[in-house]
Amino acid sequence: MCAAAALALSVGRLDPVVEAAKPPKVPDVPASTTFRCMAGQPVSAFCGTVSNTTDRIRDDGSIYDYSPVVAKIWSSGFYAFHFEPLSGRRLNLDLGDPIGTVPCEGVNCNPDHSTVVNSHPLTLDTASIELKPLTETGAELPGLLWGMKCTDEAYPAKVHYSFSLPSRDGHWGLNFNNAVYPPSTNAVIRRAIDGVHWTVESYGAGELLSWAHSGLRRPQTGPSHEGVYAVNFSFTITIAGLPSGVTCPQP
Repeated sequence: MCAAAALALSVGRLDPVVEAAKPPKVPDVPASTTFRCMAGQPVSAFCGTVSNTTDRIRDDGSIYDYSPVVAKIWSSGFYAFHFEPLSGRRLNLDLGDPIGTVPCEGVNCNPDHSTVVNSHPLTLDTASIELKPLTETGAELPGLLWGMKCTDEAYPAKVHYSFSLPSRDGHWGLNFNNAVYPPSTNAVIRRAIDGVHWTVESYGAGELLSWAHSGLRRPQTGPSHEGVYAVNFSFTITIAGLPSGVTCPQP
């Protein structure tokens, strides 16, 4: 083999020692999700009749396992949760009264605005949750959920709920992300000492927005700002075990 051909073959192929030293790719990991307030459970400080001091996002009476609900921690450490009508699962949302004014009133609210805010509860058959932990400065935490210390330490987190209604007139978001959707507040996330449980909580406010609906006045394409609401919630993310190559960062 000529020198040129040998060089061509060697290009693009890592030295075996270097290749062996590369860390293994972390797989996506299925996760179950448990809300603090299960439908039909006994009255408690958080789970009695819905009011401004109790949880306003609740499950449908059982744990959301990773089938038929799509719930997982991605290879990047990003958490995502989603279900469609055929899953048979539901999520219950009760917004209550807005904090201050509703910017879209009289301008460009989604036609389903009153249904969303006046249903007690609003039972959703299509819903998603997206979650990323943050640093104290508001940047995304390197490694996201995998990058959190296993010390029960509180980290800020941005949490986005999204959903559709049977009318399918646009889509909705309830966002807890102070940097992008002020005056909403960030949620809080903690990783347990065992490394396989994360608890996400909010005692603050989320902004309700709606995109691509018939109430938007052209040339605006959205979103319409449908109000800020005090929304308590708490849920726990659980995985069966740490995937190969993932360890708890040291304190």
